[in-house]
Amino acid sequence: MFNGFDAPTRPVNLRCGDFAAEVWPEHGGAIASFRYGSRALLRPTDRRQRYLPTDLASFPLVPYSNRIANGRFQFAGRSCELPRNCIGFEHPLHGVGWIRRWAERERQTDRCVLRLEHGGDADWPWPFTATQDIALNESGLELRLMLINRSVELMPFGIGQHPYICRPIGTRIFAPVTGVWLTDADCLRGRSWTTVSSTTASMDSTASCGSCGRTAANCAWVRRR
Repeated sequence: MFNGFDAPTRPVNLRCGDFAAEVWPEHGGAIASFRYGSRALLRPTDRRQRYLPTDLASFPLVPYSNRIANGRFQFAGRSCELPRNCIGFEHPLHGVGWIRRWAERERQTDRCVLRLEHGGDADWPWPFTATQDIALNESGLELRLMLINRSVELMPFGIGQHPYICRPIGTRIFAPVTGVWLTDADCLRGRSWTTVSSTTASMDSTASCGSCGRTAANCAWVRRR
């Protein structure tokens, strides 16, 4: 079971105008910081001897996101059982990308390309190649995450990013959704689908997120004064 990374040895520093980012390929292909001048836009990573992905500013979710209940599922007539993959979590979480070393394939002043070659193992039986294209431009940060199934079989997948975004008080988010699945005490998807009439949500929530014990807002967002 994964229990953390050592201190980074090959950080990648990107810059475009006043935007700057630090990427740690060997730490799950994660972003350690993203700033505009002296202002942190993603939660800065504190320096320490050991790191979990949740200590970093943003990390990739591949080949799945969130938890798989007890690691068990069926797909295309195949029964799968995955082990717990990260210390502190009771269910397999967020795939393998966030806890593996990525290789740096390309680097420019304002852009880098990282790649993860997964051959298939107990944590995820299907082989795949994942690529991250991380770039700064005059508007900010652009992330592209791509996945290629290298198996001869169909493979289930779902990919994304997990940023910890600094937020001033009163921040709102906008999303074109019609409803949400509510989670249970284990942060697993419950049976309740809730229709929403507005695409605007407040980030001042203080509801508990469950297993980590932090509030929902503080779990995903950092209050900046």
